[in-house]
Amino acid sequence: MYESGKLRRLAGDSFPSHLLSGRGIDIGCGGDIVSPNAEPFDTKHGDANNISLYKKTRTYDFVYSSHALEHMNDPKKCIKEWFELLKPTGHMIIIVPDSELYEQGVFPSIFNNHHKWQFTMDNEVTGNNMIQIDDLIEQLQNYKLIAKQLQDFNYDYSLKANGASKFAIFTSKIFFKLMYYLIRLHIKLNQKILKAIAKTLHNTFGILIDQTLLFDTTAQIQIIVQKNA
Repeated sequence: MYESGKLRRLAGDSFPSHLLSGRGIDIGCGGDIVSPNAEPFDTKHGDANNISLYKKTRTYDFVYSSHALEHMNDPKKCIKEWFELLKPTGHMIIIVPDSELYEQGVFPSIFNNHHKWQFTMDNEVTGNNMIQIDDLIEQLQNYKLIAKQLQDFNYDYSLKANGASKFAIFTSKIFFKLMYYLIRLHIKLNQKILKAIAKTLHNTFGILIDQTLLFDTTAQIQIIVQKNA
């Protein structure tokens, strides 16, 4: 929810605002478009799985997409099509959840059952529908890698799990749904008390905690590539 705005706030000066000049497109932005000069592209505008049916190649100075690629049918095909939207020297910025910090060893995801894929920067890690970032980037042609980084702003590693029992998964889902609906109802939760509750549940019952929902936290990977002239 509003991940681009959260990242801009947490990243501060490291947020790549300098790459968001000219004409851009924000794929999967919802109501949280990254920049006023970015054209929104979401489900009401078309199918991002086949964006070449809607948009011409070499049209944009930047392509931005935050937490959309994990919903696509074929991320490797998508990232190639999205990259082709760039003009020469343009930049593509892609953000996806990090499997170790977000899914925490459980897939399908407890926290978002619409996620079709999980992503890792560790080339030794494999798993159910796991995509290694290097393999994803290598689908592109005529590109320069600008950045590939883990973004774990405010992430509490003492709450990180590595898999869970069936009981823990069941109780994790209940806790997540309860917290989700409280937030949707705009019920303000005391962060200090909430973190204490989360730590108790995690340490006692092995419950997995979605820190990106409950706290001002990111658990994601950012990729920035430039199209060569």
